Amino acid sequence: MNSSVSPTHGEQEMSVWNGHYACTCYHPLFVFNQFGDLERCALRAGNVHGADGWKDVLDPVVLHEFAAGVVVGARSAGEHAAMWMTKM
Repeated sequence: MNSSVSPTHGEQEMSVWNGHYACTCYHPLFVFNQFGDLERCALRAGNVHGADGWKDVLDPVVLHEFAAGVVVGARSAGEHAAMWMTKM
């Protein structure tokens, strides 16, 4: 799980100044699996904290994998978590 900066130009909805990145941007949140494949993402306003909304993004991935018989593990790296999945 990681956030990123997506600079914008003009006046797009939810595009807000972010002092850390010094630009008007979106601040999307991504969930990747152990192979680097994107599992889920969320487009967020540019002024949110890097970890805001992590549970709403991660929970559907975990529930889907659990229902498929996959063991899901996670580790935290700062404000974000990394996860891995293993088939049971």
